[in-house]
Amino acid sequence: MISNTLLLFAFSVLVTRTLTPQERGDLDVYITIMSIAVLIAQAGMGGALVRFAPETHSPNDAPRRRALFLFFLRSRLLICTGIGLGIALFRDPIAGLLRADLFRQTWWIFIGALFGNQILDLVTAGLQSSFRLRASVLLQVGRVALNIAFYSLTVLLFGSSAFWVVVVTAVSALLVSLSGTLYLLHTNPPANNPPALPSTRTLHRYAFGAWLLSLTTIGLSNQSDILLINLILRDKAQVAYYNTAYQLVMQALAVLTGWTQVVLPAIVATLESRGSEGIKRAWETLTKAQVFILFPGLLLVARLAPHIIETLYGSVYLPSAPLLSLLGISLALVHLFGNIAHHALFVAGQMRFLVIIRLISAALSATLNLALLPLLGLTGTVIATSASLAVTLWVEFAFAQRTFKLKYPARFAFQIILASFAANLSSLWIDTWATSNFLAMVAIVLQTSVFTLLVLWLTKPFSTEDAEMLRALLPRYSPLLYPFVRS
Repeated sequence: MISNTLLLFAFSVLVTRTLTPQERGDLDVYITIMSIAVLIAQAGMGGALVRFAPETHSPNDAPRRRALFLFFLRSRLLICTGIGLGIALFRDPIAGLLRADLFRQTWWIFIGALFGNQILDLVTAGLQSSFRLRASVLLQVGRVALNIAFYSLTVLLFGSSAFWVVVVTAVSALLVSLSGTLYLLHTNPPANNPPALPSTRTLHRYAFGAWLLSLTTIGLSNQSDILLINLILRDKAQVAYYNTAYQLVMQALAVLTGWTQVVLPAIVATLESRGSEGIKRAWETLTKAQVFILFPGLLLVARLAPHIIETLYGSVYLPSAPLLSLLGISLALVHLFGNIAHHALFVAGQMRFLVIIRLISAALSATLNLALLPLLGLTGTVIATSASLAVTLWVEFAFAQRTFKLKYPARFAFQIILASFAANLSSLWIDTWATSNFLAMVAIVLQTSVFTLLVLWLTKPFSTEDAEMLRALLPRYSPLLYPFVRS
C-alpha cells in the first residue's frame, strides 16, 4: 500500500503542477461531487461482501464468493443506474447550485467514472475476501499508474486541462474494474448447484449499517468545506489553495499514523486477556507512542510549509503555505489526545455513540464555516475544521475516560511539546543562509530531528511499564522506542 500512496501523491503533484489554481479548484469541486456520489452508491456492500464471504481458503468456497460478488454487483449497478439517471435529468440544477462548471461539461464522463469506481471498489473487497491481497494491491497500483501514464500522454499531445484529468481517471477506472471483475470471476468458478446465501434482507441490513458508519465517520470530512468555500467565497482558486494544504497535511497524518492499523487487533487482544484494566494501560501507552510520533511530525510539516508548497507545486500555489502551517500546528495540538480512544470505544461496542458524535462534529464544522468564512476567509475554514475535530477527539476521550477510568499522560505530552517547539525554533537561522528550497528542507529536517531526538533521549519520557506494554502490543515497532525508555 505504500507504493499506491506514493503513486497517488505523485499523480496529485503532476496534476496540480500542470493546472492553474482556477482549474485545480474546478477539478476539486468535481472530485468532491464524485466523492459524495461514491459514498452514496457504495451502500456498505463492500463491507457486507467481506463479512459474509467464507473465512477459509478452500476451493469449495469459491462458488459462494462468486455468488455473493454477483449479488452485490447487481445491486450496486442498479444503484449507480439510478444515480446516473438522476444526474442526466438534473445535471444543470446540480451544476448551478454547486457552481460546478467542470461537472456541467463532463456529466456523461462523471457517470462512467461512477460505474468504474463502484465496480472497482467491490472487486477490491471481493479479492480481499478471497485472500488475494496482492492482486487487490496490484489493481489499485495499476489504476494510479495508468492515470499517470495516460495523463502524461495527453499533456504531451493536447496540453494540460482539467477535462483530460476527468477523462483519464474515468477510462482507467473502467479498464481496471473490468479486468478485475474478469479475474475475480475466473479465480472463483461457479458450481453446478447454486450455493446457499443469507437472505436478501440480512445482506442488505448489514450493508446499510456499514454504509451509515462509513458515511458518518469518513464521508463527512472535507467535502462540506470544499462546497462551502466554493459557494461563499465564489473563487475556484481559493478552493485549490485550501484543498492543496488540506490534502498535504492529511497525507502527512496518514504516514505518521500508519502504524496504528495494528492497534485495533492489539486492543482486542488486550481486552480479552486483561479486561478493562488492560485497555486502560494499553490506551495510555499507545497514546504516548502516537503523541511521540505525531506531534513533532506535524509541527515539522508546519515549519516546512513554504518550502514544501513552492518545491512541489510552484510559487503560484504559495497562498496555500500559511494554511498548511496553520493546519499542521492546529492538528498537532488537536491530536494530543490521539484516536486511540476511538479504537477502544469501537472494541467496547459503543457504535451508536461514535456515529452520533461524528454527526455532531460534521454539523459543527458546517455551522462554523458558515459563520467564519465570510469574516476570516480560508483561515475560518481551518478554524472550523480544527474545532470540529477537536470536539470529536476530546468528547471521545472524555467518554472513554469515564468508561475505562483513563488517566491522560500530561507530563509526557508537555515534554514532547517543549522539545518539538524548541527544535523548530532553533532551525529558524537556516532560512538566513539556505540558497534553495531543497537545501533548506534537508537542513531543517536534519536539525529538528536530531535536536528533538537528542532532547527526548536525555529526558527518556517512556517508563519501563510502557516498554513492557509496547513489547506486548507492537512487537514489530517497539524496539524503535527503547532508547527513550527510563532504565
